[in-house]
Amino acid sequence: MFGMPESTLKSMYLIKTHYIVKVIEFHPEDQTVDVIQDVCEFCNTDSGSITIQNELGYNVTVAPKKPSVLVGIPVKQLRWGQFEIQACPQPGDTGYLEIFTNDITGWIQGGGLNVPISDRHFAMDSCIFVPFVPNAKNAVDDYVTDGTSLVIKSTNAKVKITDKQEEGEDPVVDIETTSKTVHINAENGVSVAGNVDVTGDLTVSGTITADGDIKSTNGDVIAGTVSLKNHVHPFTYAAGPATGTEGVTTAPTP
Repeated sequence: MFGMPESTLKSMYLIKTHYIVKVIEFHPEDQTVDVIQDVCEFCNTDSGSITIQNELGYNVTVAPKKPSVLVGIPVKQLRWGQFEIQACPQPGDTGYLEIFTNDITGWIQGGGLNVPISDRHFAMDSCIFVPFVPNAKNAVDDYVTDGTSLVIKSTNAKVKITDKQEEGEDPVVDIETTSKTVHINAENGVSVAGNVDVTGDLTVSGTITADGDIKSTNGDVIAGTVSLKNHVHPFTYAAGPATGTEGVTTAPTP
């Protein structure tokens, strides 16, 4: 079969490249996880109690395999240049292991070269952990399907960035959040070019400087306790020259 010895084909059956696992603990100091295998598996063994036919057509003796526990597995991050998205897996999270052909112990420990002469090929602990494998149980029910949005979410908050453009109109980017309150902290201030539409209250701890107008369509502008909408300026009528009467302070008709 395939022009290779039977022993070689049986050995190929033992090569594993991916495993579904569950997180036991996350170590943020070096971005590694301890994981346990999360799927059932049979292991080839001469003392096994079950005989099965593998996908290569050979009968092999197997026994149920105890779930493997691996410690210190690097977490795969989205990182490029000076940018990165930090994944912080939590106990119980699912993911999978990508197992490498060669021994990558040196690379895991300090970014060194892998070991090409090592006899550790497709070793289960020579791998990285890729966070999150969705299934029918943990798949999200509000997954974006319109092809125009990017969603970043947690248990209690969600930020949705949508790129919209109607035919003949300028493109519009909507940033929507389900959080009750959003804080933007910028030590040297926030600069905005163009118009900004805000739904909800906007609180600024600092100075607002505008080259254009500051408008309130239906509301009021209040400085301290002074209302711009309801504020009027009293003034004094000049004393009449003929009567010598004193001026009268009153409010003008708005």
